[in-house]
Amino acid sequence: MPLCSVCLNFFQRFLQQTGGHQGGWDDYDHQTFLRIHRTHKGKASFMSTALASLPGHSEDDIMQHVQWYDEYLTLKESRKEAIHKWKGMKESERAEVLAKAEAEQEETQLDLDRKKQERMDQERQERLSHLTRYKAEQELKRLAEEEERLKEQLIHARQEEKQRKQKAAVKLKAEEYARQKAEEKEIMQTAKAAVMHEEMQRKHMANKRIDKFQERDQVALDERRIRQQERQLEEEEKSRRLDKLKGQVDVRVERDPSRLYRLTEGWENRKKDKTTSKSGPSVCLPKRAVPSWRVGV
Repeated sequence: MPLCSVCLNFFQRFLQQTGGHQGGWDDYDHQTFLRIHRTHKGKASFMSTALASLPGHSEDDIMQHVQWYDEYLTLKESRKEAIHKWKGMKESERAEVLAKAEAEQEETQLDLDRKKQERMDQERQERLSHLTRYKAEQELKRLAEEEERLKEQLIHARQEEKQRKQKAAVKLKAEEYARQKAEEKEIMQTAKAAVMHEEMQRKHMANKRIDKFQERDQVALDERRIRQQERQLEEEEKSRRLDKLKGQVDVRVERDPSRLYRLTEGWENRKKDKTTSKSGPSVCLPKRAVPSWRVGV
């Protein structure tokens, strides 16, 4: 077996047995190791930096990976040299084959060159004749195209002049229209500013009135709240006095089942009112009182 094949097979077996080109480590950890190895190779800070950057590996793991990487580089370099030698051997063999082939073809090369020269002379004459005819045809074609081009340039110049005049007229109309629109816009802006000023004045007056009303309402609310608090205090005081009186009086009521069927005093009074009044009961509709502070507002 050739030396190159032996080196290649040995290198492949080494990769299979040790976990490939990364020595069994994942890509991230191996790339981190390579970066640290290049930066701190042969330095005392290598191991501390590696342990800090590779928290998932112990010091023994890192030392074994260093040994594996050194052996990996050695075998890789051996494989590279073997491939280089194999290529040199193949180049030498190829050069020998080519030299032998050239020696065999050297005898017939002169005949081939002579026939090739004759064929090239004939083709040169044919091309020269064809070229002469082609140049004459191209010259006639060029003159015709030149005449056609001059006609097209004249037509194009007339069209451009016409378009230029039309654009000038359109530009004048556009400028006049823009001037009118600017005047209208200025008038509209002036009117709008006047309307906005008037609206702001109205809003200001309305806000002043609203503030005045809110201030009056707040005063009324404060007064109402004070009155409610006073009434609540009076009710509480009254309830306390009533409870005190109830505690002092011993009320005893005898049972009288017949009182359940008696008319109440209010009902008796209502019957009397019906008999004495001919026009019927008067209807008194409740009305919402107007606070004194709202009178005249």
